[in-house]
Amino acid sequence: MPEILGTVESVSADSSTGSFTQVDDMTLTVTVAGTGSVILLVAHVTIAAGGSSDIGAEFRLTEGGSPVGAVMGAVNDGVDETLAMGVVFAVTGLSAGDHTFTLEWANRHGSASTDTSRNRTLQVIELLAAEATILVDVVSQTADSAPATFADVDQFSGSGTVDGTGDIILMLANLMQKSAADNSYLMQFAVGGTREGPEISPTWSDSSAGRVGGGFLCYAADGFTAGSKTWSCQWEQFEDVSDTDEARNRSFQIIKLSTAAFLVDVISTSAGSAPAAYADIPDFSGAGTPQASGSVELFLGVVQTVAPADSAEETSDYRFADDGTREGPEMTLSFGDGSNAGDMGNGGMIWAKTGITGEHDFSMQWQDRIPQQPLDTTRNRSFHVIDLQSAAAPQTITPDAAVLNL
Repeated sequence: MPEILGTVESVSADSSTGSFTQVDDMTLTVTVAGTGSVILLVAHVTIAAGGSSDIGAEFRLTEGGSPVGAVMGAVNDGVDETLAMGVVFAVTGLSAGDHTFTLEWANRHGSASTDTSRNRTLQVIELLAAEATILVDVVSQTADSAPATFADVDQFSGSGTVDGTGDIILMLANLMQKSAADNSYLMQFAVGGTREGPEISPTWSDSSAGRVGGGFLCYAADGFTAGSKTWSCQWEQFEDVSDTDEARNRSFQIIKLSTAAFLVDVISTSAGSAPAAYADIPDFSGAGTPQASGSVELFLGVVQTVAPADSAEETSDYRFADDGTREGPEMTLSFGDGSNAGDMGNGGMIWAKTGITGEHDFSMQWQDRIPQQPLDTTRNRSFHVIDLQSAAAPQTITPDAAVLNL
């Protein structure tokens, strides 16, 4: 059955150095069941903001000391002006036994520090071969430039077979753009060339070399008819032309969840502005009952805000909640620079929890950090809670109709 093999949450102080080293506390040694398992690695970090410093750091995941997946960035633009980093990657083919997974970081522009008031997290989640299959698995460093209208990122496409409408398809992309003068891009998933899920401006490159973030996008969907599908991750110019970073891995994965069901499944473009204290994002809540206490609940959230109209900056913090109580990381996921409409970042986050019994109220919450950031009502955002069930006894769960905002 699905299992959270390990979880770390930390707010300890640490600083990046000139070469890749472990982020303090961000390592786990866990026991993997076998070579057919899909191992989902999930890491989230908010770096500290402060003064007028312009800071950039880069992050990667390792298994047994060897890098896996993408290299991603986080940036700090001054007081409370920071953009968090998420990197998520799935590995398979690992031998049964103990494996050590670590989140590492290194300087990109100056030395970054961890935010000691916001949780950073690392999780390792195992799904057995009968529960999950990686349909598309791409890691690339090829050159590409964002086009004027949405098109596939080079190498970010592939085909895979869906068994039927009961499959949930998990989509993951990590994309690091090249450091350059101010530029940014929009990012979306597509099935057969048609957009699927949210459309976000995940990060931007500032004018200082090395101050560039990594774009992380996640989404889940079901209802696909049986047969082969073509999946892709697409991008489009937002401010000027962004280029891929040919020196750093980017990744795109499509994972079929064969024994899972949605507890909450939301797509929304409703209006709202970040409150002074944590509260649910409009439409981003719903009730659900897991199959069993042994199930793993996978939270996914993607937000898109708008840049401020004047020269002021705006940032917001985000977290998941179960019955109103925080779960997992606290991330500064959205940042608008104000000087240009495209100088901004938004993103996604993932968290897993087990041991939930009975009906629970799940939500994604936010609060302003530099007030008062508004939601983008022209681009989809998404929130999911997925019940990852045992292959021995899958069942269909219908979310409360009130949380289906399609």
